[in-house]
Amino acid sequence: KAASAKPVVVFKGGYTDGGLRAASSHTGALAGAETTWDALLRQAGAIRVDSIEEMVDMLVALLRVSPPKGPNTCVVGHGGGASVMVTDELERVGLRLAPVPEEIRGRLKQFIDLANSMLRNPIDAGPLVASDGFELVTAMGDRTCIDLLRERASTELGGGWGQLNAALRDWPDLDLVVFQHGFDVSPIPVGNLIGCVVGPMILAAKACQLPKAVVLHSVGNDATWQASAELRAICVEFGLPLFLSVRGAGLALGKLIDYNRAYPDRIATLYH
Repeated sequence: KAASAKPVVVFKGGYTDGGLRAASSHTGALAGAETTWDALLRQAGAIRVDSIEEMVDMLVALLRVSPPKGPNTCVVGHGGGASVMVTDELERVGLRLAPVPEEIRGRLKQFIDLANSMLRNPIDAGPLVASDGFELVTAMGDRTCIDLLRERASTELGGGWGQLNAALRDWPDLDLVVFQHGFDVSPIPVGNLIGCVVGPMILAAKACQLPKAVVLHSVGNDATWQASAELRAICVEFGLPLFLSVRGAGLALGKLIDYNRAYPDRIATLYH
């Protein structure tokens, strides 16, 4: 009954033969054939997920992402290797990295140096790390980078990231922007100034007027986890849809698009 009126996310274990046997021995009344449960949830219009992590990502997508109209996606971030990895993961789950229109690409060339960058979607905006990141460092004074990001969040976004947002806004038929940084696959080392490296991208995500998501991924060890903690916290503080894996983001965003197509009236209940 609830699923007929609003989005409902369901995680049910026991969908393999072994899991079903385990469920039958523990809470037998809840066990049942996988096909039966799947048909029931589809008929009810519920969103099915396969893990607690996927449930969290799905809830983030529902509550924090304006539903994209379609799968046409632009990925923006740092590092060629990370950009390729993100492309594979997102297209694997059905999102489409649309070619950059020539007019938009011409605008990008005006402020993103072609050396050490990619302008064909995914967009490797590495050169902006040097320009906008250095400007942030010089403006810090005795403040922390996080404090400066809080100050800048209430002002108009300038610099290269501001120009990039303007170009994305004018891209016809672009449905979604994914801002990504992979900490342990990026050519940029993790250190005390990592906030000034990734911070301008987070400000760009906050200012972006299109449906968007932020993915801070490839956190592979304790040092990286600690170094990225304040950046993850500032994303939450800014109300950004934050994901910690590319695959998780892609699965959730793809299901959000499909659900919005099928049940736009139910999605609308989240915004009233």
